Amino acid sequence: MEEMNVGIAKRALHNDIHNGDQCDYWNFNGKTILCMVDGLGHGKFAEIAAKAAITYVSSNLNKTIQELFQECNKALINTRGVAMGIAIIDEKNNNLQYAGVGNIRAKLISDKNRSLTCGYGIVGAGYKKLIVENHEIKSGDTLILYTDGLKEITGTPTYEDSIFNDDEKLATKILQDWSKGIDDCAVLVFRKK
Repeated sequence: MEEMNVGIAKRALHNDIHNGDQCDYWNFNGKTILCMVDGLGHGKFAEIAAKAAITYVSSNLNKTIQELFQECNKALINTRGVAMGIAIIDEKNNNLQYAGVGNIRAKLISDKNRSLTCGYGIVGAGYKKLIVENHEIKSGDTLILYTDGLKEITGTPTYEDSIFNDDEKLATKILQDWSKGIDDCAVLVFRKK
């Protein structure tokens, strides 16, 4: 796999062996695909649902963002269901496409900082409307996806350059600083080259 500027940090509630908050990323046909998933609740069955969603997405990278949500909704029908956010970054055309269902958070840090939208519902139990957003993403812009186990990030996280410019350190620092400590949590940081 081509090296990407991605950092991930995850922690289960009470350091349990099961974490219902999962994420992953892939490079496919010149696009970077990011997926953040929060299985309902926490523990073993939340983790089963979250991992089923990640597995579904990883096996269907050729699908549109709308198809990924529609078909994953059907694939997870016998699980607890999940909140899910997917970002597809077209590196060549500097385009970020994002959609989310449930309480996944997404923040684009650029010259125009934005919080991206998630619609209501549960993937695996239905959702009303999928809102697909398209934004320009330029070199140096940072996308942060995170679960509701972290406090809402307002403004731009301010860290010294040694942390902010290292995706793995930044993900770990955000998890440490913003975790509520009452749920599983995960954060994924992507920086456009």
